[in-house]
Amino acid sequence: MSKNKISKTKGGHKTWRGIAVLLAMFIVPMWICGVFDSPDASQKPSHVTLSASVSYGEGQFVVSNHDVFDWINVELEINGAGFKSGFKTETSIMIANTVYTVGALQFAKSDGTRFNPFLMKPQTITIRCDTPNGSGTETLKW
Repeated sequence: MSKNKISKTKGGHKTWRGIAVLLAMFIVPMWICGVFDSPDASQKPSHVTLSASVSYGEGQFVVSNHDVFDWINVELEINGAGFKSGFKTETSIMIANTVYTVGALQFAKSDGTRFNPFLMKPQTITIRCDTPNGSGTETLKW
């Protein structure tokens, strides 16, 4: 009977040793490949100040991207505060060193109210987008 107890104990150690070896076979390669590494500072998105200019006249906003990189997922907001209360429009891309014309009536609030250049004066425009180096914003005032 004591022989059975010894066999079970040895078998138990072999089982745990086998599990430990299997875990080591999977965890060590994953750790080496960086699966368990926390993101370092170079991987965190940073804030980028955009190089932009905007002029307004005859119901049209003229937006210039003066950066050497494209703006992606671009949001423009007139007379707003943090993209919550102003008149907004979006576009997928604004190419580097390119000028765009955006009609004033393309800007709308979430309830559908359009920016009316005959009844309202543009005071600020904020540009928000993705860049190769992180999120970019620029607010310009008239």
